[in-house]
Amino acid sequence: MRRIRKKLVVAVIGELVLTVLMQYIPQNIYAKSDKTVKTAFENYVSGTLVPMYGVLQTDTVESTKDYDWTAEDFRGLLSASVMDFDSDGQLELLTVQFSNYDSYQGKGIQNMYLEMYEYQDSGEIAVSAQKNLDINGYSYASIGYYQTCIFTYEYQGETYIGIDHYTYANGSIVTLSVLEYGKSGFEEMIVPHTNEVVTRTTFDYIGGAGYQMAGNGDIYVRYTNNEPQNPLDCSRWAWKKMYAEETDPLLTEQDKEEYMDAYRMFLEKYGLKAEDERIGMSENGKFVVRNEIDAFETAPNIYNSIEGNITFLSGMYTDQGADSTVKLLLKEDCQGSLDEMRMK
Repeated sequence: MRRIRKKLVVAVIGELVLTVLMQYIPQNIYAKSDKTVKTAFENYVSGTLVPMYGVLQTDTVESTKDYDWTAEDFRGLLSASVMDFDSDGQLELLTVQFSNYDSYQGKGIQNMYLEMYEYQDSGEIAVSAQKNLDINGYSYASIGYYQTCIFTYEYQGETYIGIDHYTYANGSIVTLSVLEYGKSGFEEMIVPHTNEVVTRTTFDYIGGAGYQMAGNGDIYVRYTNNEPQNPLDCSRWAWKKMYAEETDPLLTEQDKEEYMDAYRMFLEKYGLKAEDERIGMSENGKFVVRNEIDAFETAPNIYNSIEGNITFLSGMYTDQGADSTVKLLLKEDCQGSLDEMRMK
């Protein structure tokens, strides 16, 4: 009788221990299949997001002194990409759009807006992270030319989101910011004004690197691990200046190569390689090509992942038209994620 009781006690204790342990084991519940999640996202984009935000046409629009671009040329989703952005085995949806367009005094676009959506266990889809990035330009009155491109890639088992921003005026500035989605985990948050309790995470800033060639010949290479106030404009990262030519602006070719090597080193830290002709980083070193035959360089022509996995999502660029009185606006949905919506 004692043996039976002992076994019963052990069984009960074992069940209690298992129950307690299960309460602390992270439970990752995924959808039945990637197809299920992808279909749900596609329906959500077409049925909810497109009616709400609209779709940005990927056409080329001219701007002149007499006719600047309008808010309609920038309104809507540029891309809606379904991928596994946090390496957790489940697909997410990332949308890209630009907002707050104002052509007054050449202000142009003020924000690049990212939103990440997750498929819930209930079958519903909810926003899980949002990020606003300040960005000026994209107006006829804005000085110079601009490029902004977003891409994703894998490195050492992690998935990263890269944002390339380029400005060309009397000098040349390239800024790369690297983000990681969901690194800090999920937590409950209260939405202001509504008091709604939601589960959210963040786009975490992993680091950034920048290369600036000033109009007087000075060259600066900047790097930061902490998110600066202007993540897409390294010329304002004064407190993180790593290299600067402050005495003789006439650098030798050897000097310039040392700066290039420093910049490459920072990119490689994030698992990227680049040959960037926008800042003379190649044997054919030159600024942006502007003629009717050659296309100018943009991020898809420049960046490669050290491990080979890189996907370009979308971009917006300006360039000079047939003459100095025309400026062109080009919009690109690299994977054609919203092409079907654009045809409706």
